[in-house]
Amino acid sequence: ILTFQGRHSDTARKALNIAKRNWERLMTEVPELFEEKMKNDPHAKNLADHWKSLIGEDVSPHERRGDADPRLRRLLAINKRLNSELRLPRLLELIIDTAIELSEAERGFLLLFEGNDTLAVKVARNIDQEALASEELQLSRSIAERAAKTGDPVVTVDAIDDGRFSAAISVDDLSLRSVLAVPLTVKGRSVGTIYVDHRLRKGLFGEDELALLMDLAQQAGIAIENARLLAENQERQREIETLNIQLAERVEQQEQALIQAQEEIRSNRQALQLRHEY
Repeated sequence: ILTFQGRHSDTARKALNIAKRNWERLMTEVPELFEEKMKNDPHAKNLADHWKSLIGEDVSPHERRGDADPRLRRLLAINKRLNSELRLPRLLELIIDTAIELSEAERGFLLLFEGNDTLAVKVARNIDQEALASEELQLSRSIAERAAKTGDPVVTVDAIDDGRFSAAISVDDLSLRSVLAVPLTVKGRSVGTIYVDHRLRKGLFGEDELALLMDLAQQAGIAIENARLLAENQERQREIETLNIQLAERVEQQEQALIQAQEEIRSNRQALQLRHEY
């Protein structure tokens, strides 16, 4: 076991930082019902005690504040934001608005595979979080499809001069400069692409922007799947309710038919009795 003494102190401190960050990330994904139980877990309390003991060590001010990784804090906030939105259309808008915010892109597109394995634009927004007009909906499909079908991100510093895409008509027509596309995956399966670009600035997207959007895409894939499952469950529930109503109506109709048949039988019996008496 590593200690905070002697030559192991730096290693132990780094290990503790990693554990703390992973725990914070995990806590953002825990349903509210189980939050209290998780906080009272002996391992969680042990981690908190070690962290308090670290405060007394020779650590930097930002480590004392618990914000050694601003990017992590930002992603944790994004994760909470995505998980709080269960309406799929609004969730898709939220994802692409966040992608534009993180990358400082001019425009953003969220594309999802449809039944015939073609990528369809589900959301198209600009930096002002406004939907793009029809004449602004053009993007480099070759770049978006490459990311979605290979499962690897695509970054180009200057798309016009990038040999991989310079021949693409959309790249030339749009005079695209910076383009970044990352795959959206659910349970290891590619379901679409988050695509952002800028038509004026080249070299806009670097390693930081790529890392942020890859992390966003991972969280977005989970959020999209959850929203889809919820929508499917709600649709099934509506179908069940409709079937229950239809069944109740059918039972009522059968009961009325049975009552009517019983009345007819009773009436016929009475008629036969009267005829027999005369």
